[in-house]
Amino acid sequence: MPRPTGPTDPNMTKLIYDFRKTKKKNFVILARHLEKARRVKTDVNISKLLRVGGTANCAVPGKLLAAGEVSVPIKVYAFSFSKQAKEKIEKAGGKCLPLNQLVKDNIKFKIVM
Repeated sequence: MPRPTGPTDPNMTKLIYDFRKTKKKNFVILARHLEKARRVKTDVNISKLLRVGGTANCAVPGKLLAAGEVSVPIKVYAFSFSKQAKEKIEKAGGKCLPLNQLVKDNIKFKIVM
């Protein structure tokens, strides 16, 4: 029997469904990345987040890691955060929010992978 390749977490499948239901381009792209197998997904460091996203609202379709420094307040939506990454962002005055909050806030964002 082959191993499942998509998300098996019920929270993840609900999140993908909610993103697809909005029918907005960025949400559909984000849902497509969340549907990928775990072995294909890449984790994102804070340094890449600031390089690509700048000071805009950023969405990470995986885990945010702590490599890098944060000097500006930034709002980050991610599926999960490392403890150190969360501390660095909050120390700089930013916010760490779960991806499901992105649908409720309904704001513009950049996807960082």
